[in-house]
Amino acid sequence: MKSRLLLLLTGLLATPLAAQVITNTPPPAAAAPVLVAAPVATIHPYAKPAAKKKKPAKLAKLTSLTPGPATIAGSNINIRAQATIASEVVTRLHRGEPVIVLEIVTLKATLEDEPAQWAKITYPSSAHVFVHTGFVNLTNKTVAAAKLNLRAGPGENYSVVGRLHRGDAFSEIATKGAWMEIESSTNAAAFVAAEYVTQDVPAAAPAAPAVAVIAEAPAPVAPVVAIVTNTPVEPVPAALTDTNPPVVLTDTNAPAVAVTPAPEPEPEPLPKRIVQREGNVRRTTSIQAPGYFELADLYQSRTMNYLVSPSAELDLKRYHGKHVLITGEEGLDERWPNTPVLIVQKIQPVD
Repeated sequence: MKSRLLLLLTGLLATPLAAQVITNTPPPAAAAPVLVAAPVATIHPYAKPAAKKKKPAKLAKLTSLTPGPATIAGSNINIRAQATIASEVVTRLHRGEPVIVLEIVTLKATLEDEPAQWAKITYPSSAHVFVHTGFVNLTNKTVAAAKLNLRAGPGENYSVVGRLHRGDAFSEIATKGAWMEIESSTNAAAFVAAEYVTQDVPAAAPAAPAVAVIAEAPAPVAPVVAIVTNTPVEPVPAALTDTNPPVVLTDTNAPAVAVTPAPEPEPEPLPKRIVQREGNVRRTTSIQAPGYFELADLYQSRTMNYLVSPSAELDLKRYHGKHVLITGEEGLDERWPNTPVLIVQKIQPVD
């Protein structure tokens, strides 16, 4: 009896151990993908664009212009002092206005969007031209220097558009300070992009219509009858029929006499130009200048004259950086055609 109870108790205890335990544990979740941001290029807020450089000119179409009359082929076209878009505009012309082409200029290298071909034309009458009053005779309006630059504006920073020579006359328009505006000169020239200039090609004359020519028989010509008259011929005086004119003998051994041409009169020297200039004395920056000091303009600080002391007693170093009034002889040296030389005779500080 006891053995049966032990067997039954052993079976009950072994049943839960043999039972299979089922769990609903979910599978591990897949790892989420990691997104990595692409590197972003950093741009400096004050970065400057690359400078534009000149590049070889591309001639898309060669111009057919030739020296001679032409007309403007656009509206409000810029006329410049030099053959480049970096030059100043001297005036503007409109469609149909006449110009005279002097020559065609082709650039080897151009800036971006710059024309490669330019027409050099006579200076338009609507453009301004200026000369420096220090090199002209104000009495009779003629050039006193060997050469005188014509500029597009009242200052040495404007382009040279032509030149006059000693004795050339001009007409004054207005004078302001050291610069005088004069009427346009034939010695000046300007430039315009060749694509805005056109020349009319004369149309071929129409061929004349063919005309049938009918040959006609020549009209009969009456025979020529010689008429002989017995008109007496008057005798010619002997004085008119002398076939033996007198012979003039020349001495071939006579010494030759040299004929000396009369010497040409020497031109009268120009009178000395005594001027009075006011400005600031400063040292020159060019090692090729005729002296160590120069006179600067009070307002624009540009160089008006190179200063030269005639003697060692007049030491310009004492007036360096000072506002002065200078009296002296002013002249133009061919080595410095743009800046006159002033030989100081009297210098006085201005308070």
